[in-house]
Amino acid sequence: MRTFAFLGACSALLVTGLLACSSTAEQPLEVDEDQTDAGPQRDGSTYDSSVSPESGLGELLFRPDKLYTGTDGTHTFRVPVAVYDAADDLTVTASDASGITVTKATLKNLVNPDGLTDNGKYFLITAKKAGTYTLTAASKGRTTSATVTITSYDASRYAAGEARYSATGTGADRPCATCHGTASGIDHSPAALATATDQEVGIIITTGVKPGPSIIKITSEPGTQHKWNVTDPQKEGLITYLRGLDPNGFQ
Repeated sequence: MRTFAFLGACSALLVTGLLACSSTAEQPLEVDEDQTDAGPQRDGSTYDSSVSPESGLGELLFRPDKLYTGTDGTHTFRVPVAVYDAADDLTVTASDASGITVTKATLKNLVNPDGLTDNGKYFLITAKKAGTYTLTAASKGRTTSATVTITSYDASRYAAGEARYSATGTGADRPCATCHGTASGIDHSPAALATATDQEVGIIITTGVKPGPSIIKITSEPGTQHKWNVTDPQKEGLITYLRGLDPNGFQ
């Protein structure tokens, strides 16, 4: 899927969900908020859901191969990951089963708008405790690996983020839910944020600049950049709250 380099091949449901704005980078790529293809990131990945160029080329691959999530001891934090060019003998194991669990997942839509079918085998990674873990996929005598970094969050952060998401914050900015809470809202669940570090998510929220770099503008409001006024606790809360959303596009 296009979302994070990860779903290099994935359903269009996993569309870009990162906010984005402010032209702090030199000649940044301008991206409309409702545009699906967010452009290449620093590692060649994208924050949306198109078919992976590596899919089906005969190499066992994790997409993405670096994932970020968190845990607060109260809420459930999950991120999706796909394995490509694997056979039915595929196994995916974690370096420490006490830190993460791995369960099979299914995309709601295997065919993207271009008519291409996603052939990845999907899994949901559930965070149990902070740390960095290795995922190992094995199939047809081959192995490949990915890393999952889990950050420990204070339990109060989630509530602070949920409150800012749904209510007006400093500077009279609108609630995030005004746009993202609608059926047509851009995806900003862990299906779209899994390859972004907490620092990057915070930058996206406060400046609107995505790794790449690229910019998102609100197309329904010409000249309006997608960046928001938030306090540090609100920003930390939003990072936690978004990490705790159910990954979009899975069943």
